[in-house]
Amino acid sequence: MAFTTAVPMLISKQFDDEVVLANYQSGIYYNLDGTGAQIWLGLRAGKSVDDLIRLFADKTGGATAAIEPEVRAFVERLLAEGIIV
Repeated sequence: MAFTTAVPMLISKQFDDEVVLANYQSGIYYNLDGTGAQIWLGLRAGKSVDDLIRLFADKTGGATAAIEPEVRAFVERLLAEGIIV
């Protein structure tokens, strides 16, 4: 499944390894760093969740079975907050 970060009333700005998001519809600001920022930037670049899981597994040498639930849970949180669709 592909997601988009092109959400109305949401802006994002990257500062080094950090991403700041402002949802003008809800009035909530978010600060993503580390893996959260990498997931956001990956989705913004058009990568699928499966692509991101493989990328993190390759980068860290971790097992996809351990990484997958964490990445999917974070993406579900982004969906629930209306940050991605």
